[in-house]
Amino acid sequence: MFVGDWPAERERFTPDSPCLIDSPMGAAMSFRDFSRKVKRLSSFLFRNLKILKGKRIAIISENLPFHFELFFAAAKIGAVLVPLDASLDEETFPGLLADADPEVIFLSWNKRALVESFSALQALRHCFILSGEGEFDEPAIERSRVSDSPAEVELLLEDPLMLVYEKREDLGWIGSIVPQGMVAWNAINTIITCGLSPRDRTVLALPFGEKDGALLHALPLFLAGGATVLPGGQGTARPLESLCGLYGISLLAMRASQWSDPSRSAKLLAASPLRHLLSSDGPLDDKAFTSHLTHGLFVAPGFVSAQAGPGNFFVTASEHERHPGSVGRPLFHVEAIVGDEEAKALEAGEEGELFLRGHHLFSGYWNRATATRKAFVKWWLRTGIKAACRGGYFYLTLRPPIR
Repeated sequence: MFVGDWPAERERFTPDSPCLIDSPMGAAMSFRDFSRKVKRLSSFLFRNLKILKGKRIAIISENLPFHFELFFAAAKIGAVLVPLDASLDEETFPGLLADADPEVIFLSWNKRALVESFSALQALRHCFILSGEGEFDEPAIERSRVSDSPAEVELLLEDPLMLVYEKREDLGWIGSIVPQGMVAWNAINTIITCGLSPRDRTVLALPFGEKDGALLHALPLFLAGGATVLPGGQGTARPLESLCGLYGISLLAMRASQWSDPSRSAKLLAASPLRHLLSSDGPLDDKAFTSHLTHGLFVAPGFVSAQAGPGNFFVTASEHERHPGSVGRPLFHVEAIVGDEEAKALEAGEEGELFLRGHHLFSGYWNRATATRKAFVKWWLRTGIKAACRGGYFYLTLRPPIR
């Protein structure tokens, strides 16, 4: 089973359970309805637009249900989703678009003016504008006589599924290839570590396509059968505290800096039955950490990178008391060492570079073969992070300049 099969499998197991809740619209979509939308969209892309395996599909949009539909439709046919940031400057945006070279692009209604601003968008084979409600034009699918039968494409776990662009001090703007296996294994690791179930709910408060977006918690929760609440875009989003209370949020991911506000954290904790906090870009400071853990919450800290995925370490309340300042131990199916330049493990307590290994890693950089070769040493991923390991617990001593 591959990532594109998840919607159909969830329809088989929990057809009537909600998978996505569009907060601004006040609407919940069941796994049955979602699966059928994905089938039709994947068929439309594959049979009507001739988007073949390995071809890129770009999207510029805030978090919408369609973002999830397009992700799984791309996964089903072996295409590669390219989420692009509409706030990029006029010099950067065309360069990334040219590098990704998508066959088709989807833009949310409030991003439609970009078509006139960038000639590169006008040159694409297909350009679609979503409706004001964030929906793809269903009549267009009807007119195309799209079959409900899913497209059958031979896939491998190593096949690319998403391109995540980021700006690095050492490499400039570069796209990391997220393969099918990286998405699947990250979901498995998170489900096992957090004990996720269909009863859990989360809010996708970070952009879908960023390295700490849907990969961090929304996609693992989808596989587990839980529901993700979408807060809406600018001008329509409800306060996070309100959403947590209204929908009974039990799993929440935010960046460490967002957890450091004691008043906001207190409101979030009081508003909902939170069981798990995911700090997406590093460990919380001791004061914030202690505050959250005293509420009986499980906290998964650590660093996030487009190359290593969003989940690598976890720590419990008792472990934090015994090992203050540690990001904890590696998640299931994640190997970690502190090593020298050749990825040879150092003695306990010695400072070196953090190396990671596992099926949850990226497969390389898009169109950058030399950078890809340098990223690995004997199958270990070089993170560029200075760290130390004592008693099986990892401590990050120097973080990279660009998250």
